[in-house]
Amino acid sequence: MIFAGAVDWRSLAAADDTRPAVWFSGRLDDVAAFAVSIGANAAIPPAELIGLAVARRGIAILDTLYGEFALAVVEPKSRQLHLMRDATGQRPLLFVSDSHGVRFGSAPRDLGLALRPDLAGLAAFLDGHAALQEGTALAGVRQVRPGEIVTIAPERLTRRYWWQPIAEPEPFDPRRDYAEEYRAHLAEAVRLRLPSGPVATHLSAGWDSGAVTSAAAALAGPDRVTAFTAVPWRPVEGAIMRHADPDESPLAALTANHLGIHHRLLREKSDPFANARAFIADAQAPLPDAFHLGWWNAARDAARGVGATVLLTGELGNLSLNASGLPMLRWLVTRGHYRQAWRESAALVAAGTVRRRGAAATALAHCIPAPLFDWARTTFGGGIPSTAGGFLRPKRRRVTPPTAPGGNPHADRLAQIRASDFGTFRHLSQQRWGLAETDPTADRRLVEWSLRLPSETLLNDGVLRPMARRALHGRLPDAVLASPLRGLQSADWYQQAGAVDCRRLLAEIREHSLARDFLDIAAIEQAIDNWPTGDWNSPAVYGRYRVSLFDALCAGLFIAHFAP
Repeated sequence: MIFAGAVDWRSLAAADDTRPAVWFSGRLDDVAAFAVSIGANAAIPPAELIGLAVARRGIAILDTLYGEFALAVVEPKSRQLHLMRDATGQRPLLFVSDSHGVRFGSAPRDLGLALRPDLAGLAAFLDGHAALQEGTALAGVRQVRPGEIVTIAPERLTRRYWWQPIAEPEPFDPRRDYAEEYRAHLAEAVRLRLPSGPVATHLSAGWDSGAVTSAAAALAGPDRVTAFTAVPWRPVEGAIMRHADPDESPLAALTANHLGIHHRLLREKSDPFANARAFIADAQAPLPDAFHLGWWNAARDAARGVGATVLLTGELGNLSLNASGLPMLRWLVTRGHYRQAWRESAALVAAGTVRRRGAAATALAHCIPAPLFDWARTTFGGGIPSTAGGFLRPKRRRVTPPTAPGGNPHADRLAQIRASDFGTFRHLSQQRWGLAETDPTADRRLVEWSLRLPSETLLNDGVLRPMARRALHGRLPDAVLASPLRGLQSADWYQQAGAVDCRRLLAEIREHSLARDFLDIAAIEQAIDNWPTGDWNSPAVYGRYRVSLFDALCAGLFIAHFAP
């Protein structure tokens, strides 16, 4: 859905009409209840309903909206424009402003601006902080962040996160059936997103997409659901980082058979740089993961092939519905429950879930200096080294110190949710494939419920996520619920692009002076000359090449596309 508009302050001052003007894109949930709360008819279009609500209750009424949306509200009387995105940012919203007015839209091309790269914004993107920035990777283009409302008047601009959920564990209540609440929230979130026809879902070996697919099958019927699983193009070779599963198809097939749904394996080789070029041209934004996009696009193609108009995903599941219980060790320590923290740590070690040093590091992470925690995470925890700025020129590298977790894991999760932004991908899926790509695990009510869960529902007697296990028992195969592995998607990355491809692309982008000013060409050349010969998915190689090098080269493509 195209979403674009403009406000001219001079015209607005001369207008006689004092009614709010509204632009709206997306989907509103609980429309009937919202309409009743303002004394309106639920059958009227969302934009008109929101306009009535603002006229009758003021702009604060917008904080009560549920759904996936981007909206703009002009209040002529106060000469103000309000730009707002839903709680978890499932629709994009960009704007440019000057002394004459504001232009806004879903994509940069909607803004009527000559687009040029912003190197500071691009560096923030590579650093993983793009969703937290006010600006973007394009000069002069600003964004409304997920869960934020931006108010613009002729001589001022203010921002606030309108979505302010409580992110702190509640006391455990033995009278509540948390597993049943889990199933109810999941079912409602999926129901709101189901189409009347065929349903497509992502399906990995994990709990998040499995839970969504299971709920879709129960609500729509197995025959209407087709799940898609990415499979390595060829068998993956070499060392694999700890707890990683390079091929999720066997466990995904168990889930599909258990549910009785249609299942398709996507085993296709794609060109990551061709993916990046297409994405940059279509979305007018830098691409965070060219390999990931290859199978994502294949799923979109396949979903349209079976006639689906909705593709259900589950990206935020591990931050909401199925959050890890391991960080609750920190919560017990910060609350002074040292004996309980010790008992839980010992039970986790005895079960083989973690090592002793891993349990200790997790429980005391908030007490460890951030650089030391980051070193321990990569050295002992098998994490991917953070080398985001390693291929940028020193003057372009963002000096963003590593951060250690805080004492409240729920607040940490909220911070990670705020740093996630899938709006551009959703918009592109709708524009190019005609697919409503949507994540039930990002549903506002579901997320708010998950951010208040008691620690006992996430960690109890050495069992991680006991509440989710009970909720999914019988809905997912036991082998899936028991698996300690996490999916490593695109583990075949080294089969899809190599040193020759990187060298060829580098020769192209280095012709642009702005790219030479941004990228450390010598460091990139050295990395290509020392191309690895194995252990492609070890933490060091994966982090330096699969993530950092390819992201830097795709950033060069972005510069080349928009540079003069």
